[in-house]
Amino acid sequence: MSTYRAFEATGVRNVQLVERELVDPAPGQVRLRVEACGVCHTDVLAVEGLRADPSLPIVPGHEIVGVIDAVGAGVTAWHLGDRVGVGFLNGHCGECEPCRRGNFVNCFNQAQTGTSTDGGYAEVAYARASGLVRIPQGLSAIDAAPLLCAGLTTFVALQRGGNQGRLTRRSTGHRRPGASCAAVRTQPRVPRGRCGTRYREGALRTTVGRTRVHRQQHHRSR
Repeated sequence: MSTYRAFEATGVRNVQLVERELVDPAPGQVRLRVEACGVCHTDVLAVEGLRADPSLPIVPGHEIVGVIDAVGAGVTAWHLGDRVGVGFLNGHCGECEPCRRGNFVNCFNQAQTGTSTDGGYAEVAYARASGLVRIPQGLSAIDAAPLLCAGLTTFVALQRGGNQGRLTRRSTGHRRPGASCAAVRTQPRVPRGRCGTRYREGALRTTVGRTRVHRQQHHRSR
């Protein structure tokens, strides 16, 4: 296909379904077909216009799972068909002072997925090769997507805190810390969750009757 569909945010609370031209990834980047994208509170930065220039269109979403279908010049570690994830940090440059010290999180030249560069509320997404993580084939896109932000944040907190306290097993069957997660799937026919909430079925369908959101609430046991 020569175009793809995406939800584009401009101004304040102005989100529209648009057609975008499919282009080759830039050098050092990859292009992926989105399987699912998580819904995070930080997406409010794009939707509410809390950016440097809200008039510029942006595709929200920074918990992306997809399959690489094109690689840019200079990319050698990733290949067509690789299943990958992209989080809020879209990939470090590897050249600035923090990067030279191994402090990649504080890279001076790192875009923020869904805020300063287009995110995953789309059929196609782009990211630096340095911002990718590998997603196992046995892990569903719906379960993997929230781990790229909410899951990572709470895992690091537990890791640094010595994993004190017990965790409850919720509707997904996984042990996860106390955080609210959500996932948007671009594949059709997602079933209802057992917790009584719903999935958003087909991220690119706009009619209310077909748009479903599944929120996975994870609470610490008392």
